[in-house]
Amino acid sequence: MADIYGVLRFLLKLAMLLCLTAAALLLVNGIYAEPMRINNDSEKFRAIGEDDLFSVVNTGNSHTQLGIDYGVIDSDAKMFNFAMSAQSLYYDWKLLEKYEKNLMGGGHCAHPPIAFLFYRR
Repeated sequence: MADIYGVLRFLLKLAMLLCLTAAALLLVNGIYAEPMRINNDSEKFRAIGEDDLFSVVNTGNSHTQLGIDYGVIDSDAKMFNFAMSAQSLYYDWKLLEKYEKNLMGGGHCAHPPIAFLFYRR
């Protein structure tokens, strides 16, 4: 009989340890995952409607994403920044293919090159 109580106590302690570990992992996951959802680069594409027509767009990596802000330009032209961090040329091409219907005829698309090889002081 004493053996059964020992096993039950062990199982109870094990269950409590597993619950505490799971709770700690969920807490840490919530702390680190929530900001990632808020700052997700791809969320900006959800704002593009089917009727939106852009006359100026740009593609590129994080330099272009953070370096071009169309909000400060005083213009009636509709502009959009397709750049995202760590974005390859292939992904740029796929974005332009996907949103081709949103590009105004006669509009402009820019892909500013970032060449660190030629940087000199």
